[in-house]
Amino acid sequence: LPDRIPIDIDHGMTVATTVGSGRPYYDGDVLKIAGTFSSIPRAQELRTLVTEGHVARMSVTFMDAERSTKDGVPHVTRAELLNAAFVPIPSNREAAVLVAKAFAATEE
Repeated sequence: LPDRIPIDIDHGMTVATTVGSGRPYYDGDVLKIAGTFSSIPRAQELRTLVTEGHVARMSVTFMDAERSTKDGVPHVTRAELLNAAFVPIPSNREAAVLVAKAFAATEE
């Protein structure tokens, strides 16, 4: 896995749609990403949608995938992970946002 990947909106895969980045890792055989939102307004707007529960799914982009089928279900067994995206409907319906922290501005 790469050390860090960009996180965007709707698989835009552009600088304009980037809202943060994260560190991918495996928890057993489950891919997870520990990420942070950017401080830009678009990312903070998305953070609000996520913390309020309006956007609760993510998806990943990969290339050079090797696949297998187990019990009739296709699985990606090896691939190059490129990015993650917040999406309304992911291909993998189990790809959920597990936790998102609300931003608390501090007064100086």
